[in-house]
Amino acid sequence: MYHFELINIEDVDVDEYYGFEEKSPFTTIPWLKFLMEDNNGEAVIVRIIDENNLIGYFTGMKISRFGVKIVGSPFKGWATCYMGFDLYDYDLVKELLDPVIKFLFKKTGCCYIEIADRHLYPQDAKNIKYPIEMFTTLEIPIYKTDEEFLSSITSKCRRLLNQFERRGAVVERAEPDESFAEEMYSQMCEVFEKQNLVPTFSLKRIKLYLKHLKDSGMLYCYVVKDPEGRIIASVAFNGFKKKIFGWSTASHRKYLNYRPNEYMVWHALREFRDLGYEVFDYAGAAPYKYKWNPREVTYLRIIASKIPGLLAARNLAQFIYWKILKIKGMINKCENNS
Repeated sequence: MYHFELINIEDVDVDEYYGFEEKSPFTTIPWLKFLMEDNNGEAVIVRIIDENNLIGYFTGMKISRFGVKIVGSPFKGWATCYMGFDLYDYDLVKELLDPVIKFLFKKTGCCYIEIADRHLYPQDAKNIKYPIEMFTTLEIPIYKTDEEFLSSITSKCRRLLNQFERRGAVVERAEPDESFAEEMYSQMCEVFEKQNLVPTFSLKRIKLYLKHLKDSGMLYCYVVKDPEGRIIASVAFNGFKKKIFGWSTASHRKYLNYRPNEYMVWHALREFRDLGYEVFDYAGAAPYKYKWNPREVTYLRIIASKIPGLLAARNLAQFIYWKILKIKGMINKCENNS
């Protein structure tokens, strides 16, 4: 019989907590502390045992929104791909899902739970009694030689890489400091302005991300400089164990002829390969990412609510949020053109 125990983040046995083959950066202590400060939340770490044998952990965070207590693992809007379970045997995820949800309702006082776990797949949906959503991401295996990389991507992507090299720009590792944060945010504003939006990441969030991850060994920041030494693009990745994830990419629109976005990825993937990472997760799917010939991976987001209508309220809030971003973007564009 499974037994569940809530562990304070300051009391976690880090060696034990990190001892899972497929653990991601999103269930590490630095990431949790980033989420806690960014969302005014409380870490939820559940140690799972069976007859005194450690089975694994469940990780999430508790927040309060409009008086409603929520446990997210993760919650939408946290810039976090997935959390869920770290287990010695990942086949147990489906078996553990229901008892963990019941435990969270009882012990955290929450009314609403979201769980995105990388080991819950579309074929599992029929056996899950809770509402579900599906999330598709794109992965690139990176344990390849340069020649194998180049042969696997599209001819258009190869042309863009060649154009970058001919035009004389360079990629450099960057310090995760305030200057990097401000430069990335400036570039993001340009990216979103093109879509009549404002950035979903605030400058404060970027600074908190860098603050909590800079000494973790998981953070990798790069910038692209044109031949005159101007910073024209930036990117941040975070990795742990076997996988590395994209967190944010941005660039100045007037310098896109250098093809910096593609080359930042190309440069970084080869470095990550040499550091021992095996897979790059693009943290979502978008048409421009398919030039790398990635593989699609779809996993589930589980939603449990004690109050009818909370899921509909969440979806409405999300719809309104994007409408507000659109309105703010149009206002900014009018002001910039005036």
